[in-house]
Amino acid sequence: MAKKTEFRQPPPPRSGTPFQVARFVEKLKENPGKWAVYCTGNIARTGHSKAQQYKKKYPGTEWLVRREEDGYTVFGRWVG
Repeated sequence: MAKKTEFRQPPPPRSGTPFQVARFVEKLKENPGKWAVYCTGNIARTGHSKAQQYKKKYPGTEWLVRREEDGYTVFGRWVG
């Protein structure tokens, strides 16, 4: 994943409501093909679980989990 295609400003911490994820997906649709940080500092199981869950729930999105300094970061992007 190329760094220049990432949005590195993660949204505020999530309380887990489905509307927050839906709003994030709408932002992804506005910037198709660009990876955006959904959340940071996850443990491996939580990060991968979120990625799998959101991929099924929001068709047209891709989700990626990457290990970084502060834990696992979940990225999303709109592919249509």
